[in-house]
Amino acid sequence: VVLGNVPGADGQVSTPVAEFAGTDTLIASITTSTSDPAAMVAGTLSAKWLFEDGQVVNEESKTFGFTGPGVTNFQISKPDGWPAGGYKLEVSLDGKLVESREFTVK
Repeated sequence: VVLGNVPGADGQVSTPVAEFAGTDTLIASITTSTSDPAAMVAGTLSAKWLFEDGQVVNEESKTFGFTGPGVTNFQISKPDGWPAGGYKLEVSLDGKLVESREFTVK
């Protein structure tokens, strides 16, 4: 899982960021890979964005077939600006937490 605010030409976050501005679009690039690059594996990837008090800012799931290596992006924005403070992103695969990232909005 890589956090940033600008996607590269390939769709992935090109420059990882741990501190964001209040007006930034928050992007999480999640890299996946199946053990057999020729076999399709169905799954549901979820991203839950949390504020420092545990409040859920946004939650989104994407269901699809994974085949070999891939990247899935989740992004959120808040036109009137994110409150300053600590945040956390929790990434789940088929309902099981697989990774989390903490970040700050200044």
